[in-house]
Amino acid sequence: MQWIQRLSIRNKMLGAFMSIMLMADLGGGIALFNLDRVNDGTRALGTGAMPRLRQAAVLQSAVHDLRIAQYQAMLADEDADRKAAEADVAKAIAAAQSPVQHLSASADVAGASKTIASIRTRWDAYLQGNEKAMKLSGEFVLKAMGGDYRKQFDGLVADLDELAALEGRAADGQVAAAESTFFTTRASVLGVLLVANVL
Repeated sequence: MQWIQRLSIRNKMLGAFMSIMLMADLGGGIALFNLDRVNDGTRALGTGAMPRLRQAAVLQSAVHDLRIAQYQAMLADEDADRKAAEADVAKAIAAAQSPVQHLSASADVAGASKTIASIRTRWDAYLQGNEKAMKLSGEFVLKAMGGDYRKQFDGLVADLDELAALEGRAADGQVAAAESTFFTTRASVLGVLLVANVL
């Protein structure tokens, strides 16, 4: 401790200043590192789970619209009503194609690839069934819309629900990680400031 006493006031002030600067640099480095992690997590959330959740919701809505339009087209008495319903069927199919393609393009997502592949398979099968069902009328309509075709619809809806649950959990995990990083960063910066003030 005697060597400290022998230091001039100028050297002591310089040493204290350098210590504070080192602590500030350390705190800044920790903050920048953690902010980069938060940024990566936010980007992953914005480009991964959230878009897939949106696409799954859009596809689910389009599938239900398609089912309704199919019934309307098959049960229509007037040609004009049938043509209008067939136009709605085509519109619902077109609305569903974009989210199906988007989900298929992201099929390598861990934990969701099997579900996304099943959605694609069921959607293709449902479209094939639509071509056959739309040619029917009368009592054959209800038979066509039931049975295996109904199972394809129910399976597609179940897969979309499962995908929404998977992506929802993934999004929750990313948000929780960002919150944890924020609290860690805040604690680190406050600790550095406290030590700097003590010095």
